[in-house]
Amino acid sequence: MNRKVSVAPMMDCTDRHERFFLRLISKNTLLYTEMIVDEAINRGDKKKLLEFNINEKPVALQLGGSSPKLLAEAAPNVESKGMYIPYANCVTDANTVNVASAVLTNVNE
Repeated sequence: MNRKVSVAPMMDCTDRHERFFLRLISKNTLLYTEMIVDEAINRGDKKKLLEFNINEKPVALQLGGSSPKLLAEAAPNVESKGMYIPYANCVTDANTVNVASAVLTNVNE
């Protein structure tokens, strides 16, 4: 994905309505969702959590969690909805944040 401008995820702001509006302004911007925790996707209402309008594409989802295994379980659900995952935040303890790109190697190819 070659985008020069991205709209960063903003808590309580980058919902599907705002992304749709921003897409009307520019077709050449990568739009992010708010961060969604892996367990919310694995256990929750996937339809509601991953809902977006096809006109918003490309949409990138910021995936977070504390277990590479749970991130790996959530990633195919995200991909199947047509979202892009540029990276995932994996917090393994209070002092460490790892980028779990190895977990997502095959998701975006």
